[in-house]
Amino acid sequence: MGGSIKLEGKVARDAEAMLADVTRLLGKIGIRYGLDGGTLLGIVREDRLLPWDDDMDLVVTEDQLPRLEARLYRFRLAGYKVSVKRARSAMGVIPAGAVRLIKIRSRKYLFWRGDLLMDLFIKYASGDRYEWIVGEKNAVHKSVDGRFYRSLGQLTFRGVEYTVPAETEAYLGARYGEWRTPVKVWDFRRDDQAISQGSPSPS
Repeated sequence: MGGSIKLEGKVARDAEAMLADVTRLLGKIGIRYGLDGGTLLGIVREDRLLPWDDDMDLVVTEDQLPRLEARLYRFRLAGYKVSVKRARSAMGVIPAGAVRLIKIRSRKYLFWRGDLLMDLFIKYASGDRYEWIVGEKNAVHKSVDGRFYRSLGQLTFRGVEYTVPAETEAYLGARYGEWRTPVKVWDFRRDDQAISQGSPSPS
């Protein structure tokens, strides 16, 4: 959410390379992740990154967060710009100030922000579910069954093996409903089946 250009043509090929590199780095530093959101949807349904999407999505559960935060410098050394986004207010089990998202961007000419963006959503355990927050203003609280992250599977895309939530198709159904039908206009504040009751509507 929030990339500057669409994932098609050369941009898509560059995004695939970034996806492979970032997940390789996550594996190297011992961080368990999963493909998420539109990235998972596009690869499972169409064997590609969605060309109308503008970023890539990964999930990291809260138990991985201390190790990840301590090693964010590894991504900066690899040439990426990294920023940490925190919850402005408490939602569900997530307290105000907790890390809700880590943004990893490509870099241009050493100092400038590049066009490619990856969102690492931090999801917090809450009983038998996982919760997360999306957005800053009019933030939205979401949750899914914890079984999708307790057991992970593998998926191969462009010759690279990626980690995905267990019961991948069921997970996509929990997020997108009838996920096999392409929907090019999708509002994360309104259309996600994982939105918790009581999340604010867009103003």
